[in-house]
This record gives sequence, structure tokens and C-alpha cells, in this order.
Amino acid sequence: MFHKKNRLIAATDKKIFFSETCGLNRDFGLVELSLPQFVSHEFDSRMLSTFQQTRSEILLIVPDHWFKHEFFSFKSKRDSLIKPFIERKLKTTYPHLPLAPYLSSYLFQQRDLEGAGVRVFHLFEPSSFGLYEALCKTGLPPRWITTAALLWEERFKRRGTEFSTQAALLIHLHPHEAFLYFYFHGNFLFSRAVALAESAERWDALLFEVNQSIYLFSQKAKSDLNMIYLIGDAAGFQQRLSEFLGRPVQRIAGTGATSALPRELAHLEDLLEPGDVPAPGDAYSVTHRRIQQEVKWRPVQWAGMLVAALLFLFFIGEYLWLERRLQDEMGARSQMRYQQPLALADYDAALIELTEDAKRPSGADTILKIVSALPEEVLIDEFKMDSDALRLDLAATVAADSVDQFRNRLRALIENMNRHLKLDPPLTIEDVVFNLEEAKSQTVQTHYKIAWKINLP
Repeated sequence: MFHKKNRLIAATDKKIFFSETCGLNRDFGLVELSLPQFVSHEFDSRMLSTFQQTRSEILLIVPDHWFKHEFFSFKSKRDSLIKPFIERKLKTTYPHLPLAPYLSSYLFQQRDLEGAGVRVFHLFEPSSFGLYEALCKTGLPPRWITTAALLWEERFKRRGTEFSTQAALLIHLHPHEAFLYFYFHGNFLFSRAVALAESAERWDALLFEVNQSIYLFSQKAKSDLNMIYLIGDAAGFQQRLSEFLGRPVQRIAGTGATSALPRELAHLEDLLEPGDVPAPGDAYSVTHRRIQQEVKWRPVQWAGMLVAALLFLFFIGEYLWLERRLQDEMGARSQMRYQQPLALADYDAALIELTEDAKRPSGADTILKIVSALPEEVLIDEFKMDSDALRLDLAATVAADSVDQFRNRLRALIENMNRHLKLDPPLTIEDVVFNLEEAKSQTVQTHYKIAWKINLP
């Protein structure tokens, strides 16, 4: 769920709004900027300092027409096949939009005419890509990007009605505007915003615009409307609309909460319930592929950190146990020295044994130095230590976006190992073994398997 602590950004064609709550309320620290001003970074960055310091995920809501909705025939339901197919399709179709394949989402569907395929929606408006890159440069990459139409679609499907099988129109009525959302079998087609004139003929003008939009819908969907939903009512508009169109009109209650939304964001009223705006699902929002990978691997990273902590505690316990055993042994030998005479050779042998024990490297200390030497995106897979032979056998996985990045991280690993462990002779890149057969290719990164041996000084 999207909690109050999460941040919310709403964009229009001309402005962008930042809020630390889910209300976009001017009474609670709403920051408003011109969109060109923000994209070109011509604003006082201190205006967003509080917003940037909040450590939480971001929901970005953009205009409906910034997204393009398409359907591609595709029989397989496997995610590992669908995503590369969509990326290739969008790269080929929209070569002038290089970010479109990475800012897309899909929903597998079975249609009567087209058959099996994927409903794909992706950012399409050039302004959307400029905004996304500006947000990333400002340190505010959004976790979810969606629109009012997609949020309404998800909300109606959660209601458990026949919305997914209908040709439906949602009219969101406001004092100065009416927002029309058209859906066919639960899929968003298009939306319109109709300004309401301050005159007695305002409702007749709205009925005319609704009728014109229904005609356009019939051309696009090749179907007639089954149901009309109305949020908000004034002057008995529900009855007039039903009589005018000859179709049933079902009234849907809004949140009932008064808000201080800017007029540019009036279409988001009733979607932004205070403290209870659900994060959109993957089928109703887009997330950059890189962030998807980060979210996917986050549990693995936490598990790795937990295992490392447990291993560290284990080695610390082993170190303390061995140190106590050594103290006990030394105490016992000291007591034996007073109980029975020892030959000088026995003293020499005991002294040599104690000296050799003291020279052996500490396991816990060595582990700590190796963990400190690991660069970013390098994880230890296997650790073997022979304290008698003074040798370490290590295996690791290096995640990198490119071969150059892999080389840089490998070079950093070798330099850190030499510095932290004070190796003599030093470790070189020729000492590292690459296991190319086990390299795993991911959508964004490649994971390289490496192994090397270290002779401890």
C-alpha cells in the first residue's frame, strides 16, 4: 500500500507538483514549479530540499495522453520471453524514443479478434522522457509512473463489477470541468476534459460533448456503450444524462473529502484519498527496467547481508573459543612446569609451537579485511581458508552493465585486496580465473563468476 510517508509527484503539460503526502494539498507544503523550468533545472534547488531528504518511494502521475496503449499478438505467457519481445518491438517502432522500451508495462490478454497477445502501454510524449531524466538527475527517480485513467481502471476492476466485460464511460464531474474516460472490456481507450461554461446552457453543452465523444468511441472500439458511470452530480445531471442517451447511468460515490487541490489537478480528486492511495500494480503503471531489477534483487541482497552477519558472528565466536582454548593450554603447561622438571629441549619445542600459533592469521580479522575490500556489486560466493598453509581460496560474482564496468570493478577489487591484506607478492589480474560458462545474462546487468587464490603474508 502507498502510505502517507511516501512522496507524490503530479505533472501536467505545463507544471509539476511535489508533495510529501498523498494529498497534493497547498495547505501541507505543496511545491509547484513550471515544467520547462524544472526540466532545464532553472529553479532554486532549496525548494525541494525537504522533499529530497524524505527517504521513501515516489509515485508519479502524468497526463493520460503521455502514454500510448497498443496490443501486440504474442502466444507465450512467459515473462522472460514477453519483455525482450516488447523491447525489440518498441525499439523498432519508435527508434526516436530510446527510453520507451525501458518505461513500459504489459498485461497478457486473450481477445476475440486478435487472439492471444499483450496489451502494452508506454511513455510516448517527448515531455515525459525529459521529465524522467530531470527527476533522475535531481535524485528523484519515480518508483511508479501512472495516469488518472489507469488508476480509475484499476479501482473499478478491484470493485468486482462487470467493468472488465463492458464498454464503459466514466464521467468525473467537477464544478468547472468534466473528465470523460472511455474503457472497452476493462482497457482504457482515451479520455477528454470538457470545460463547463458559467451559463445556464452548460449542461446542454456537456451533453453535446458527451454524445460526440461516444460517437468517437464507437468508431475506435467498433462497439456501443453498455454502461455509464458518474462521479459527482449537480442539478440532476444523472437523470438528464440517462434520458438524453437512453442508457443507464450508475452513480459512484466519491471520497467525500474536501481538498485544496490546484485547479490543474482537479482530475485527481477522489483518487487521492488522504493517507490511503494504493500503489498501482504492474499492469497499471510503468517502472524503469533498472529499478525493476533493483526491486527484484533487494530480497537477495538482504539475505546476503544477513548471511554475512551470521558468518561474522560465527567466526567471532570461533575466535573467542580458540583464544580461550589457547589460554587454557598455556595455563596448563605453566602449571606442569612447576609440577615436574622439563628438559631444555621441551621448553624450546613448546616455545616454537606457541610462536607458530601466534603467527597464524586470525580468521575473523581476515574475513573483516576481505569484506572491507569488496567494491560495489561484488558478492563473495565461496570462502575457504587454510591457516596452516596460509592460503585463501575465494569465489565471487561481479555484476556489471558493461565489460568496461566489469574491468573497473575487477581492478578495484584487486587493488583493495592488496591494500587491505598487504599481499607480497601482490595479487594481479592474471591470478583471477574467469568462469565464463556460469556467467548469467540479465535484462540489464551481466553477472560474472570469478575465482582466485591468495597466499597470506
